[in-house]
Amino acid sequence: MIILLRIFTYVFLIIGFTGTDITVAMANCDSNSLGVSRTMRVNTNGGLRVGLVQYADTLALRDHEVVLTFDDGPIGHATQRVLDTLADECTRATFFVVGNMARAHPEQLRAMYRAGHTIAAHSNRHPMNMNRMSQARAQREIDAGFESINTALGSLGQAAPFFRYPGLAHSTSMNNWLATRNIGIFSADVMGDDWRRISSNEILRRTMRRLNQRGRGIILLHDIHNKTASMLPALLRQLKDEGFRVVHIVPTNGRFRLANETGQIPADQGFSR
Repeated sequence: MIILLRIFTYVFLIIGFTGTDITVAMANCDSNSLGVSRTMRVNTNGGLRVGLVQYADTLALRDHEVVLTFDDGPIGHATQRVLDTLADECTRATFFVVGNMARAHPEQLRAMYRAGHTIAAHSNRHPMNMNRMSQARAQREIDAGFESINTALGSLGQAAPFFRYPGLAHSTSMNNWLATRNIGIFSADVMGDDWRRISSNEILRRTMRRLNQRGRGIILLHDIHNKTASMLPALLRQLKDEGFRVVHIVPTNGRFRLANETGQIPADQGFSR
């Protein structure tokens, strides 16, 4: 019964998110898979700023819940290895996509979407100085990123109204502008440091150490690095072995709650289930 419920949940999530009929059974989605524990429907109307690395609030995750996020792709081989690993564990992530990469690899982006992952934006050219750009130039960079992603997706759909700054280089003026656009800003709670010159083992060690300190959170990794792709199977198995559960975030107009300033969950949680 548990296995049947798990399989039904995965099929429902994919159909609900992509609008595509799923005819191929997900044969590996059994009780040994990490899976997706639930979907959190995120309302970004009026703006949103989450991630305790930078902001006072984060997503209202329960203890031992994580959101998997990947930046900078799609790029080809490394991204495909990440997608294959996620599929092997029947789980879902949010990809913060660079517009130029979406235009260069549109088929891979569409494959991400069809697999049920959330597609979000990470600028158009990945400039690391958006906090020092003029307002007009930064706005054009963000708009171009969403446009590039939506062009690559074509008739399949559009990017979620989720944005992450390259290098997390935010500014108050841009944060306020994004709020007027009903675009949510995602920082992170747990950094994997996979952009640094460290090994796959060290990425895994840092990620799990920081996650265990927080107890839950938005994990930031990059799908453009082979070392991250190599590390990911071990990370997903360790998450399952240590009792962590994956939450898949999708955009909606429904109710959405934040944690309080300390990152703890309010008593009146109001979760979407």
